[in-house]
Amino acid sequence: MLVPLALVSTDLLGVVLTLLALWAWQRGRPWLAGALLGWALLVRPFPLLVLLALVLVAVRDGRPLRAAQAVVGAALAALVLLVPLVAVQPRALTAAEQWWSQGAGYGALQMLPRLVGFPLLTTASTWVAVGGWVAAVALAVLLSRRTRLGAVQLAAASTAVVALTAPSLSVQSGMWLLPLLVLSVRPWWEHLVWAAAETLHFVATWLHIAFDSDPGRGLPPLAYAVVVLLRALAWAWLLWRIADERAPFRTPPPGGSPPAARSAPVPAAGRPRPAA
Repeated sequence: MLVPLALVSTDLLGVVLTLLALWAWQRGRPWLAGALLGWALLVRPFPLLVLLALVLVAVRDGRPLRAAQAVVGAALAALVLLVPLVAVQPRALTAAEQWWSQGAGYGALQMLPRLVGFPLLTTASTWVAVGGWVAAVALAVLLSRRTRLGAVQLAAASTAVVALTAPSLSVQSGMWLLPLLVLSVRPWWEHLVWAAAETLHFVATWLHIAFDSDPGRGLPPLAYAVVVLLRALAWAWLLWRIADERAPFRTPPPGGSPPAARSAPVPAAGRPRPAA
C-alpha cells in the first residue's frame, strides 16, 4: 500500500519525520522531537496534532519545560527551512493560502453533497474545517485532563475529528494513520483494514477522475460516494480503537526501563522458595 501512495506525494517523508520525533521524545530529547515535528509540519498539518498531544501529556505529568522545549524546537526548525524557502520562492505559501478558499476535495466527507448534486459552499466548507480543528484541540485537552491516555491515543482522537471534517482527504493522507497504528501495537488484522480501505479508495479515486473523460470506464459519482463513506468509517473505527487503548503510550525515563517492565511479576519458576 505504501508503494502507490509514496509515488504521488512527499507525505511519506512527513510520516518518517513524525515517527522519528516520537522516538526522540521517548528517548528524552524534546528539542529534537520538536524540530522533527516542525519539519514534518511543512509537509502536512497532521504533525501539529502529535505535537499538541506531546505537550498536553508533558504538562499533565508535571513537565512543562519539556513541553516548552518541544514547541520552541518545532517553531525554530520550521522557520529555519521556511524563511529561506519563501525568500527564494515567494509563492511557496500559496498552498496554505488556498486552504481558506478551496472547496470540498477528493476523499473528504464534505465531498458527499457534491457527489449527490448538492455541493457545499466554499465558505461553509472552510468553516466546517476550522470548526473541526477547534473541536479536535478541545477534545485533546479534555481527554488529557480526565483520562490517563498517552500521546498516541490523544493524537488519534484529535486526528479523527480533523479527518472527518477536512475539506480534502487525498489518497496519500492515509499514510498518516500508519505511525499511530504501529505505535499503538494494534492487531495485524486492523492493519489489514487500513490497507484495504486505502487501496480501495486509491483505485476508486482514479476511476472517478477517469469518469469525466470516459463514463463507460470510470466510476460514477454515487459509487465513489459509497467508497468515500466506507473509508471515513474505517478511519473513524481505527482511530477510535487506538484512542480507546487501555495501555497508554508512556515515556520511560532516560536510561530506565518502562514502568511495565519494572513492575512485571516474577515468574513462578524464578521465585525463591522458603527455607525448609
